[in-house]
Order: sequence, then C-alpha cells, then structure tokens
Amino acid sequence: MRILFLDVDVHYFNPTRGLQGRLVSLAGDVRCFGPGYVSSEVLASGLPAFVARYGPFDVAIMTEHIAFAEDYVGAAVLDSYRRNYAFRFPMADLQRRGDMRRAFCALPMPKVAFLLESDYYNFTSEQIKGLSAVADWLVGWNGDFVKPKAELSGLERESFGHKANDHWANFVCAGHARMIPLVHFVADEEFSFTALSHRAADWCVPGILYDARHRARTALISAGCTMSRRHRWPIAPVLTRMGLHPFSRPLFTVWYQEMFRREIHQARFAFTCGSGLQWPIRKFFEIPALGAVLVCVPCNGFEALGFRDGENAIICKPEALPEIGRRLSADPNTAQAIADAGRRLVGACHTVSVRAVQLRTALEAALAGRWHGAHWVKGRMVPDDPVVATVAVPGAHG
Repeated sequence: MRILFLDVDVHYFNPTRGLQGRLVSLAGDVRCFGPGYVSSEVLASGLPAFVARYGPFDVAIMTEHIAFAEDYVGAAVLDSYRRNYAFRFPMADLQRRGDMRRAFCALPMPKVAFLLESDYYNFTSEQIKGLSAVADWLVGWNGDFVKPKAELSGLERESFGHKANDHWANFVCAGHARMIPLVHFVADEEFSFTALSHRAADWCVPGILYDARHRARTALISAGCTMSRRHRWPIAPVLTRMGLHPFSRPLFTVWYQEMFRREIHQARFAFTCGSGLQWPIRKFFEIPALGAVLVCVPCNGFEALGFRDGENAIICKPEALPEIGRRLSADPNTAQAIADAGRRLVGACHTVSVRAVQLRTALEAALAGRWHGAHWVKGRMVPDDPVVATVAVPGAHG
C-alpha cells in the first residue's frame, strides 16, 4: 500500500508528535510531503507536481498541521511555531500549509485526516464540518474515549472546563463508521525493566497538575511519602522570560523527555488521570511501560484498552493514595506482579508497531469497502462487521 503523508516536520515535547511518521512508515510504503520533509524548492513546486513525480498513491493522509492550515494563519501562528516547536527548515515554508491543504482536497484518491494530537474538547462545528467534507476517514478517538460533558464529573474543576464542548463527541457518535479509533502508543525505547525494589522514591505524579493530580500530590506530600524529583518545568519559564524559547531547541526537547521518563523510572508507584475529560492520555501507557505501578482515576475506555483493576493497574481516588502505597509496600510481590502485568499489556497492545498494524489493517479494509468503524475490546481494536463488504470505496471529496 502506497501512502502519501502530508505533515510539517516539527518536533514537540510530547513524543507522539515525533512518532507519527514512524507509525505511518511501518503501515505502508510512505512518501512524505511538507515543510522539512522535502526541500524548499520541491515544496514550492507544489503537491500536484510531487504526486506526478512519485505517484501513484493508494491513499493520502494529512495531520492537523495541514488539516487546520487555513484556520490558523498569520504572524501569531508563525510565532507560535517558532516558540513551541523545534525545526530546521525556513520559517517561510510554513506559509505553504494552506496551499498543501487545498491541493490535498483536490487529490483524486481516498483521503484520511490523522488527528492524534488534537484537543477534541474545543473543536468548533465549522472545523468538524471541514474535516468531514475533505476526509473519507478520520484517525482519532471515537465514542469509546470521548464522552459528552453530561457524563463527565469534575470537568468544572479544570481550568479549561468552561471551554469544553460536545461537538466532537456528537460527531463521532453520528459518524462512527468513518472513524479509525487509534489511541496513544509508546516506542520500544520507552520501556524499563528495573525492579520496584531498586527505585528510590515511593511515588510520582507526572505532568500538568489537573485537579485530581493536584489532590494526589497534596495527599502524598501531607502523608510524608517520598516523591521522585520533578526536573522539568521550573527552568522552562525562566528561559522563556529570557527570550530563549526552550521548546524550540531540539536539545531541550530531548532533555525534557528524558527528565519526564526519569521521574517515572525513579518511582515505584505513579498516579495519573485523564483530567476532568477522563481521556486516555499518553501517561496511561508511559507509566506501565516504564515499569511503575499505574495507579489512576480510570480514563474513558479503561477496560476496553486492556486495563484491569488489581491486575495490571490500580483504580484509586487521590486522597486514598497514601494507604494504597502502604499496602503495596507491605506486599512487594503483588506490587511487582501488577507492574509487570502493566508493562506486558503495553508491550503487547500499545506500541508504535502495534498501532502500525492496526492502521494498515484499517486502511486496507477501508480501501476494499469493508470498514465500518471499530471498538476496543480487552486492549485490541476490533473492526465492526469486518467481513461484510457493503460500503463503496469513497473517492476524492470536492
């Protein structure tokens, strides 16, 4: 299967950004087009010329950086790229994103929108209509993982809660058959096999302090639990105030990611949550991959992703963490068994190579007219009605 992949070659502190190209390349024979992926001269010659030279392709995929190119334009957007992403191509190449999106829309081949970096909670209805009009299929979270606000308790306690809407939740319920519901994943180098007994700290609570994480840290510190060191954030605001834009520097991004992993690797137990949105964020996979016991407020689709309370993870309210820590410390064999089971689950079901197989399987079924959406069951993405071929293969939109 030959894949045309449209993206911007920028690097971000969330590893999912840097792994998407690898995922797509494992799913098929891929050619990348976009700023950083090709020379400025090839980019300026346009997508049609690129397709004429390197085609034909079976399917075209675009990421958010292209899908929303016409929604986010102007000097402020370019400045945001300069401050928040690391890249090596000329800034002027970013201004070609709109041309790329328009050319993508005109391609006479099936099309996919790849949306694994999206904040689904604040999509506008216009953005969703635009995606739906252009893409035949959408890679992103479906109704297994995104719930209406009415079903979410605690969203109002998040700083962004008032901005959340139900546009995406409503869309994925209505357009389920067009969804390829991939979720986050980890790379092979993100695993650790260090025993819990050799870890210096009891706990860590990595990441942004959402309401549940803030309550978790408060409870753990008040109980005198040892916490692994947080090396990352204090230096970033200082460098930003100095005008150095640390996240635009590749070495800082590498350092930041390593310090994040080290924080988890130093702890026996790690708490996370999916914020008030209850999303299956990457930390649900990073923590067990790094060999710590995953203790959490469960995300949407927790059991569908293969997690089982007391077997490969522990469900716990933030205020009860000190007691859970004492029980696990008193029974180290059980704690190690839970950590090992969590790591096995991620290794078997949630790596970039597994996602590549899932993507390839979905695209092949879609191109053959046999894709009707999918649900997750016990850590596996299971196609709906996989043998019933009743859907015609979509052509180009527009």
